[in-house]
Amino acid sequence: QQLSSASIQPIQVFEKYYAHQSHSVWLDSSSYPSRGELDILAAPLRLDDDILEYHQQCDQKDILTHLEEELFGGPSNGQKQSYGPSTSIGWVSTTSSEQGTVDEPVVEWVDESNVWGNSDAKLPPFHYRGGFLGFLGYEVRHDTQRYLQQEERGDVGDATQTKENVSKPNGIPTAAFFLARQSMAYHHPTESWYLIGLVEEEEDIKVNLEWMNAINKDFKGWVATESLRAKIHNSDQQAMSTKRSLVEFIPNRPKEVYENDIESCHEFIKKGESYELCLTNQLEANISDSR
Repeated sequence: QQLSSASIQPIQVFEKYYAHQSHSVWLDSSSYPSRGELDILAAPLRLDDDILEYHQQCDQKDILTHLEEELFGGPSNGQKQSYGPSTSIGWVSTTSSEQGTVDEPVVEWVDESNVWGNSDAKLPPFHYRGGFLGFLGYEVRHDTQRYLQQEERGDVGDATQTKENVSKPNGIPTAAFFLARQSMAYHHPTESWYLIGLVEEEEDIKVNLEWMNAINKDFKGWVATESLRAKIHNSDQQAMSTKRSLVEFIPNRPKEVYENDIESCHEFIKKGESYELCLTNQLEANISDSR
């Protein structure tokens, strides 16, 4: 679902919905247009959703093999692939009743494989569709290098070293991911918010629609509040500007006198009385106590 709320910034959304979560992700593109154009914010939705952690010093497998098996059920462990790409996307829009008081959500399903490249097709202006979000620590570069060396049958170091006897620590993992079932994305070029929900079962449609409806209501109230605050702020600024204009500063030395004094300074310098003179002029004003 698309929400046109340019006045609401990602930092505000993060503080309202995600800052208090035990786990959350904010992929920031605030440097747009120099880098990136999409901010993505999400947090785990279900209590039984695992936080997939990888600890380089303890896990026996490299990061790529670890993620392949954990996220997609890699061939090495004989698991069935748990998650895969889908070409179906459902656009959510609202229609008002005859009384104009009730908005009913409408889902329009589109098969992206049939409409991709069609400028008239209703598709988001980005490729993100939800899924696993997280981070890869800088240290995993060693794992990726080792993985590529193995694929190329190159030197992989001492293969006899293992991590079997090392217990998993409770510290910060080298990499971590969770399944973002519901995401909020801000598209900088169009200044629009998008609500993205994954659907695995029929019940997920209802859950996502309820979530989108709640966010939509929050945003409408938010925009109204921000608009009111902006009006109050502008009014206060105008009032302050008016008060400032009532304060008039008057130099205690009139312009004619000041100019004559400048000529006198030049004469003193020419006669050798001084090599530098700083001629100042004080400003005076009558300010009433507005309290």
